Amino acid sequence: MKYIITESQYDRGIFRYLEMKSLVIQKKSDEIFFLNSKDNEYAKIYLYKPDGDCYVSHKLIKEVSDFFSLSKTESEQVIGRWVQKSTGVEVNSVKGIETIHFKN
Repeated sequence: MKYIITESQYDRGIFRYLEMKSLVIQKKSDEIFFLNSKDNEYAKIYLYKPDGDCYVSHKLIKEVSDFFSLSKTESEQVIGRWVQKSTGVEVNSVKGIETIHFKN
């Protein structure tokens, strides 16, 4: 039996998955960082508000890709939509990055 799932339903499932990760949001003037915990030195996601540029760790992209059988590009796009929904900041581009250093 096949089920047809709309993009919005698919997004909701992935959004729940990302929300269950309980990432901590740290804001610094024009920047927003998503960290595993307040004490982390590295962020999973970084958003530069003025440009709407969003950088996502390759590890998180791979995690979402593997769990939901998505391509890297599809994972980047859905994570970008989640970041936009979570922050209220328009995300214009999403790029994978190896490490995102966070200094408190």
